[in-house]
Amino acid sequence: MNDNIITSDTLEEYGISISPEEQPTLLDHLNETLSERIGAEVTEQLDDDQLAELLVTQEGSGKNMNAWLSERIPDLKEIIQDEVDILIGELAENANSISGTL
Repeated sequence: MNDNIITSDTLEEYGISISPEEQPTLLDHLNETLSERIGAEVTEQLDDDQLAELLVTQEGSGKNMNAWLSERIPDLKEIIQDEVDILIGELAENANSISGTL
């Protein structure tokens, strides 16, 4: 889950226009927040043994993380999309207060 899910193209798809200077900072913040939210949602769905296994997987190379999560969380794609929609909605609601503060 370390890949950037929200990109400048994502912002454009949602009709959000950010200056090129502000994009890197905003995208870093959005993807970090998104990763935290997805992680929280996912860990709620895992039992203790799966959580321990997740920690071991994270401590390793992490290369198989997405496959591991997809096997154990059948609705992972829906969780990710829901969290993206929520986060982009929050961004749109607060666009005026965010502009110029990055």
